[in-house]
Amino acid sequence: MYLNLLKHDEDQNIFIASKACVCLLARIVKDDVLKPVINFIEGNFSNSDWQSRKAVAHAYCLILEGPSIEKLLGVVKPTLYILLLLMKDEIDHVKYTTACTLSRMFELLHSPGYSLIPLKNFGFSKRVVVILLESLECAPCISKEICRSICAIARTSAFLLSSDLPNIVKSLVQTAGRRDGDSELRVVAYETLRVVIGYSAEKDFCEIKDLPAVMFELLETAVLKTGSSDDREIQEHLQASDLQASFFGVLQVIIRRMGDVDNMEPVILQVGDKVISLFFGSQCSGRKVQKEEMLVIGALACAAKTEFVKYMPDLYPYVLMGLQNVEEYQACSTSVGVVGQICVALRKEFLPYCSCIMIRLKDLTSSEVKKSVTPIVFLCYGNIAKSIGEHFKNYYQDVVKIMQDASDLHVYSDNSDDMVEYGDRLRQSIFEAFTCILIGLGDSNADLLLPYVPYMLQLIQKHKPRDKGRMRTAVKLLKELAVCSKIKGSLKVHSDILLTELQQSDNEELRQTAAWTQQELGGTH
Repeated sequence: MYLNLLKHDEDQNIFIASKACVCLLARIVKDDVLKPVINFIEGNFSNSDWQSRKAVAHAYCLILEGPSIEKLLGVVKPTLYILLLLMKDEIDHVKYTTACTLSRMFELLHSPGYSLIPLKNFGFSKRVVVILLESLECAPCISKEICRSICAIARTSAFLLSSDLPNIVKSLVQTAGRRDGDSELRVVAYETLRVVIGYSAEKDFCEIKDLPAVMFELLETAVLKTGSSDDREIQEHLQASDLQASFFGVLQVIIRRMGDVDNMEPVILQVGDKVISLFFGSQCSGRKVQKEEMLVIGALACAAKTEFVKYMPDLYPYVLMGLQNVEEYQACSTSVGVVGQICVALRKEFLPYCSCIMIRLKDLTSSEVKKSVTPIVFLCYGNIAKSIGEHFKNYYQDVVKIMQDASDLHVYSDNSDDMVEYGDRLRQSIFEAFTCILIGLGDSNADLLLPYVPYMLQLIQKHKPRDKGRMRTAVKLLKELAVCSKIKGSLKVHSDILLTELQQSDNEELRQTAAWTQQELGGTH
C-alpha cells in the first residue's frame, strides 16, 4: 500500500486511493500504523528518485490523525530533522509537500502540554528556525506553509524563537512584500508576524534594532500591493480585499507593543506620522471606517499618549465616521471603545472635540442601534468624565438620564439567557460610569450627583449577576460613594436596607465592603 504512494505520475487514481487508504488505516489501527510507515520513511528518505522523497513527506502527513499524540511524538521527534532536511531538496514538489506536512505537524503536535521541538535543546531549535527562515524564500506556495509553521510555534513556544526574533520579523516583512506573492501569502505573512510579535517577551521585542526601518518596510508592502504610491489607491485596495484585517492587525500589535516599552516615544511618533499620512490623510476621507483601522487608531492613542493630539485634526473625521457606522455594529462599538482610549490619552486636550462626540454617543443609545453598543457607550462616558474632570458637569445630567432610561427599559425585557447576560453587562457599565463620573467631578462637584444616590443604590440592590465576579464594579461604586464627603449623608439615609442585605450576601467581597461602608458612615445596622 505504501509503495503506491510512489506512483504519483504513473497512475493518479492509484495515488489518490492510496493516500485515502493510509489515512483510514491510521484512524482504524491507530498506534499500530506507525512502525511500518516509519520503515517506509527511512527506506525512501535518501532515494535518488524525487517521487520517493515526496512520498516520505506524504507518509508523515497521512498518519497524523489516528495514533495517540504521545506515540506520534515518540516516532516523529527523532525523525523531525530528516523531514526538515527535505526542505533543502532541489525539487519544489518535494519542498511543497514537506512544507504542508510541517505546518500540519506543528499545528497538531506542538501545542500546550506537548512539544514537537525539544524545549531544552536550544541548538536543535536554532537549526529548525534557520531552516524555516531559509524556506521562506522558496516559491510562494511553499513560503505560505512555512509561515503557518512559524505561527504555530510562536503561539505555544514563543521563547524558542526569541534568539532569532529580529531575523524572523525581518524575513516575514520581506515575505509580505514579495512581488511574486499573491494576497493569500501576504495575509498569512501578516498573521504570522502579528502572532510572533504579539507573543514575544518584552526583552526580545526590544532586541529588534532600528524598529522604525522595520515598520517603514512593512508599510511599504501596502504600496507593493497596488504598485502605486497614491494614498487613495492604496487605501481603496486594502478596503476592497481581505488584506485589510491582517494588515491593520499587525500594525495594531506592533504599535501596542511599542507603547508598552519605556523610552519608545520618538519611535512611536515616527511610525505614527507615517501611518497617518499613508492611511488616514485628508485625501483618503469620505469612506466608511472599518474595525481594524479603528483599532490601529486606538493603539496609537495609547502608545503616543498626550502627543496623540497632533494627529487629531487628521483623525477626528474618521472617529466621527466610525461612530456613524451603525450598520456595522462591531465597527461602531470598536469606534466607541477607541474614543475612550483617545480621551484617556489626551486628558484635557480632548475638550475641543468633546461636545460633538457626546452628541454622537447619545445617538448610539437609541433603540435603532444594536443594544450591545450601549454598555460600551456608558464605559466611554466614564473615560471621558475621568479625562476632562470638572468639565463633565456640562454633560452629567444628560448622561445620567440616558443610563436611567436604559436600565428602566431593560426591566421590561424578556428573561432569556441573552437578555439576562445583557442586563448584567448593562448594570456593570453603569456602575463603572458612575464611579468614573464621581472621580472626574471631584469632591467639589460631587453634590451634583446627590439626587441620583437612591437610583445608584437601588441598581446595586437589583444587581445579582450569575458570575459573582461581576459584583466588583458595584463594590467599587459603593466604596467611592462612601468616601465622598458630600454624598455620605445621603448615602447614610438611603443605604440602611441595602447594607443589611449586602452583609448577608454570599459574595465575600460584597459583605466586607458593606461592613466597611457601614463603618465609614459611622452607623450600625
